[in-house]
Amino acid sequence: MVLRARFLLASFLSLLAFAPVAALADPVTTFSPFQLRSDGGMSTIQFVDSDAGFDSVLFLTSPGEQGPFFPNHTTLPGATANLGSFASGTELVFALRVLTTGDQFFTGPASRNADGVVHAQASLWPGTPAIPTKGVLVGFEDLFGGGDSDFNDFRFVVSNVRVAQAPAVPEPGSLLLFGTGIAALVRRASKRQHERRAH
Repeated sequence: MVLRARFLLASFLSLLAFAPVAALADPVTTFSPFQLRSDGGMSTIQFVDSDAGFDSVLFLTSPGEQGPFFPNHTTLPGATANLGSFASGTELVFALRVLTTGDQFFTGPASRNADGVVHAQASLWPGTPAIPTKGVLVGFEDLFGGGDSDFNDFRFVVSNVRVAQAPAVPEPGSLLLFGTGIAALVRRASKRQHERRAH
């Protein structure tokens, strides 16, 4: 029995040795919701593309408003705009204004948007021959309610920023459970303290 088990194990290992090995690509990390924070110094934005039926333009809404940038149906990929310099750590908040519907959607948490839905996604951009700016790729979804959530209705790259996952806002149910747990701990501590005094 032991010999047979060893034979089977050796056969399996030899098959593995000759099996083709698939190259695994590193998955692209996406952030949604996210925050863009300046690394300090000059930042630029570069238009990538738009796969949208609606007309839209981009604005920087904080710190200070700038724009409009890159009308999505008339701007060529690679068009660039300088935003200026920002202190390190400053959050840059962008807005997509959808001219066709009058809606406006922001980067960051869902609470910034009228429909309560996250409308922007970010990932690191290494630069390409067509879009050489290295930085963070931001993609917007332009339909109220989230649409198909493919985040390719308006895409651009921001330089000289870092991207971080935005802190999640706890749902009311989670806050209730947390509060109930804290109340139970306080009651338990109070009961123990009362019992110690009684002894």
